[in-house]
Amino acid sequence: MSKLLTPSIVRMPGLLEERANMINVLGCERIHIDVSVGYSIPDFFVCGQFSLAERSLFNAPADFHVFRQGEDESYGALPFRSGDRLILHMFPWTKPESMITVVSHFRERGFAGGLSLDLGVSLKSLMPSLISMDVALIMGIEAGGYGAPLNQKALATLTECRAMIQAGHLAINLGIDGGVNAGTFEPLARLCDFLVIGGLLFNAPDIVMQWRSLNTWMRRIEYAK
Repeated sequence: MSKLLTPSIVRMPGLLEERANMINVLGCERIHIDVSVGYSIPDFFVCGQFSLAERSLFNAPADFHVFRQGEDESYGALPFRSGDRLILHMFPWTKPESMITVVSHFRERGFAGGLSLDLGVSLKSLMPSLISMDVALIMGIEAGGYGAPLNQKALATLTECRAMIQAGHLAINLGIDGGVNAGTFEPLARLCDFLVIGGLLFNAPDIVMQWRSLNTWMRRIEYAK
């Protein structure tokens, strides 16, 4: 599987239709959608706001990165399509057992699923749970902390997770969300299967040219392995 760049659509300026048109023009193979359930996070979609009508605007498969409050399970109504994935966010206080149950339910419906590790979550404590997942997403910054520098704890967790995957020959798709910039792009791309990007792409003077440049950079890193 080739390394991917997955644009975070909440970081795009303009109306949702305009965002979707831009994403479709770029020809992205996967997009990233942050969704909050039971509470709100600035710039994130609230679960009920992102319906089938909004989902149909985007051609690419989506990663639904879900931040839920308590045991609220209304995310079951998210407009999943073929190829979409569910990624549940693990806060330090989240019970892994409940997350595993939810992901297993979605996998039974034919969707891939996995966990996102908050900065305060220990990889070691989650290893038994991660082994059965399709996706492991490491947070590079605090949730909602757009533009913040990469947290070095996240880099250490990412390195440890990559070693775990290689040692166990695990089929886990490993990604990073946040802290991806011109200075961190190459080391993160070497460790990850996919990078969630926002400002690095959408703050560029020419988004189309930036997308092409970043993908060329990614291919060079992939082929240099």
